[in-house]
Amino acid sequence: MPGCTSCRTSTVTCPRCAKSICADHMAAYRDECLDCAIAYYDSLEDLHLNVWFMLGALQPWAFYAAIYSHLPIWSERSGGFRAITTGLPALDVVIMFAVMSWFAGKAMVALRKWLHQRSFVTRQLARARLVRY
Repeated sequence: MPGCTSCRTSTVTCPRCAKSICADHMAAYRDECLDCAIAYYDSLEDLHLNVWFMLGALQPWAFYAAIYSHLPIWSERSGGFRAITTGLPALDVVIMFAVMSWFAGKAMVALRKWLHQRSFVTRQLARARLVRY
């Protein structure tokens, strides 16, 4: 920051804008300065993370549709001594796929955020260049 004496003498620089920053002006849990961190969090709104969640959540259901003929039918029953089941193997499979789809959706959102953060930090800022005529 311009008015901070610690920032001027600091050896730590922001990887995006190359300004020297001290620990007081570094974003929490990030390596960038506060301005770049705010710009990063503002840019997350343009990622449409809900769509990425849905894409991830639909992948297990596509797999479920592909193996549907090999799964137990709904009229079958299960149980036994101390069985942890609903009694319907088909319902157990659907519950497992619902849990898997939630985790796959969250993993897809995390992957998209990681890719965006990686490209955001390495992206060069627009700087004025001296043009000779």
